[in-house]
Amino acid sequence: MTFKYLYKYVLKPPDSAAVVIDEISAYLQGRMLSASEAVFRILSLRLHAEWPPVLCLDIHLPNHERMVFDPMRPVDEILMDLQGARSVDTSLTGWFKLNLSDRDARQYLYTDIPEHYVWNSTTKLWTKRAKGGCVARTYTVSPRNKELYALRLLLNVVKGAISWLCLLNVDGWIWGTFQEACIARGMLSTDQNHFNAFREIVQNTVSVHSIREQFVLFLLNVQVSEPSRFFDDFAEDMCDGELNDRNVRAALVSIDRLLRQHNSSIAIFGFPPCLENFEVADDVDVVQLDAETAKHDALYVRCSDEQKSAVTAVFDAVAAPASQNVFVVQGGAGTGKTLWINCVAAGLRGRGKSVLCVASSALAASLIEGGKTAHSAFGIPVPVLDDSSFCRMDTACRRHIRSVDVIIWDEMSMINREVANCVDITLQDVQRNLAAFGGKILIFVGDFKQQPPVVPHGKGEHCTIQRCEWWLSATKIRFSHNWRAHLNPQFTDLLEDVGTGVLPIVEVPEHSRCSDVADLVARVFSVDILDAVNDHSMILSLRLQDAAYINGFVMELIPGIQFSALASDVFSVDENQLPSEYIATLAIPGAPAFDIPLKIGARYIIIKNYAVGVVNGTLCKLVSFSRDIIHVKLLTGTRMNSVVMLPKCCFSVLPEASGLPHSFSRTQFPIAVAYCVTVHKSQGQTFNKVGLHFSSDAFAHGQLYVALSRTGSWRQIVVLDQDFLKNKVVGFLLR
Repeated sequence: MTFKYLYKYVLKPPDSAAVVIDEISAYLQGRMLSASEAVFRILSLRLHAEWPPVLCLDIHLPNHERMVFDPMRPVDEILMDLQGARSVDTSLTGWFKLNLSDRDARQYLYTDIPEHYVWNSTTKLWTKRAKGGCVARTYTVSPRNKELYALRLLLNVVKGAISWLCLLNVDGWIWGTFQEACIARGMLSTDQNHFNAFREIVQNTVSVHSIREQFVLFLLNVQVSEPSRFFDDFAEDMCDGELNDRNVRAALVSIDRLLRQHNSSIAIFGFPPCLENFEVADDVDVVQLDAETAKHDALYVRCSDEQKSAVTAVFDAVAAPASQNVFVVQGGAGTGKTLWINCVAAGLRGRGKSVLCVASSALAASLIEGGKTAHSAFGIPVPVLDDSSFCRMDTACRRHIRSVDVIIWDEMSMINREVANCVDITLQDVQRNLAAFGGKILIFVGDFKQQPPVVPHGKGEHCTIQRCEWWLSATKIRFSHNWRAHLNPQFTDLLEDVGTGVLPIVEVPEHSRCSDVADLVARVFSVDILDAVNDHSMILSLRLQDAAYINGFVMELIPGIQFSALASDVFSVDENQLPSEYIATLAIPGAPAFDIPLKIGARYIIIKNYAVGVVNGTLCKLVSFSRDIIHVKLLTGTRMNSVVMLPKCCFSVLPEASGLPHSFSRTQFPIAVAYCVTVHKSQGQTFNKVGLHFSSDAFAHGQLYVALSRTGSWRQIVVLDQDFLKNKVVGFLLR
């Protein structure tokens, strides 16, 4: 029978013009009925089971309930049925009535109700659930159906609504449409939100140059749909003098020059190209050789003997260039690598040399005088496709690179081999020199006992710069004197044994142990969290989920009213996408949470390179906030104690980061609660008190070493519910 079917439906005879395939008939005729299935069917037993039960919740606009009727019936009967249908509740309108009559139900969202109540499709009523549970799913709505899509977003965040007006109510104001209510909650981003945020920035900014800088930051970080129209709205604020054609052109030229510092230009945002020969009064950056020399002398005195020897070696190489132009400076955590970099850079600048200081992370770059991220300085593509990729450099960037005498690159353990090779072949092309990095003197600084580069679905220890061809011929320099723990040599020796893998298991002293989260928080931050917000204390975890739990626990302890800053997610596809409420629950690396809790005085960490001194990893305290902008006081970095304004920024989330089958963009404040961060996030920082919440063993090279080396002794470390900590070290990275 099966062969006949295949011949009839699949194999095309020579005289047939088309092949007709009926999938249902093909299944019924071609399948085999087993004995077990036959018995189950004869005895009328269940062929399959579903658990847990899934309830599809109704979603509709007011007076848009669904109804099924027979169009062949008389019109009068149909109209009577329609009148009667309006008095019949759906699961949504029944939820309104449930919240009106049952106060306990008001604590749940619409999608959470089926876990606690049962919907009776006959009586059209919600009743208290006696046992079991149920999973609720709301029908997916396309973003093209704007009003219904906005209603679905509101149902995911509004609890205890008793009517449609409750969904339209935002801070006591009743909006006319669900879209307007979503915009008021920040769940839909429009240019009006950006206009309000920038208007607040302008009102709190004094100089015209500062307003232009803020406008540039807006273009780079906020997704404005019409930048030219946005400029027109604030042209009077950005012009130095009267609003006329000359002053507008001068403002555009100044903005273009500021954008070029970020490897961008005004033409990218739809503005007409600016005239290069247009004269604009600009600040002149005069290199004060005497000041740089004095700075070098002050830092040189603080250097150890081995650091002074390394300074001399670099100066000699610059004075008499040799075939060997690559230096590798290695030193453990706390050996003064950042101090040494600033000392070398100041000394070279005092001698009239041009120095470019970069780092793998913005936090490390902010600790270096004139430091930039390597991706920003070289235009490294993200992601780097392979070893033969080139950096994106325009003419101005290439001209600047040619003028540089020495390049210093910090945090080398985090540099991916492909990134280093990308910079290598680009500099060879810029310099027209086939030597490593085009013959430029390049100094890599870092510690391979710390964490390697992050490689999605791979192992970073196999992708370090030690795999590059030039590595074996590079000049190696090593620092051994630990400034951070010099008062505790026993702890210094412990760190060395942990970093080199001599200790596979580290015993936690009795005085550094605690039994529960409350004790951990109290010992790390003291009793009053707000009083300790300026203290440089931090809890470290290995997983984002653990960090989120600790941060939520601490936020509950902070007095005051907690508000929610909701994000706006825009998806690149609207067919077959995952539910937006599920995506909102994901902890995505490199992107802010969908729902950020806001409390005045709470501590946060900036997760985006927004401006100079306001970079990824900077700690801050929330001073005030509105719907579109927040004011934070910086607690670390080069702009410590200054108050900055941060609007909601646009984050592009790629499938590689989220694990989703599609990309999307999220508009949200670039902050995260920062009483607990991951160990990877803490690399490069120093704390007065450190708490360790390790729910699992270290799973990557250098994690335990980085966690313990953030401070100087066991007296400054508190470990939750662990007597021993397992260490993981990849030995070949240290050889």
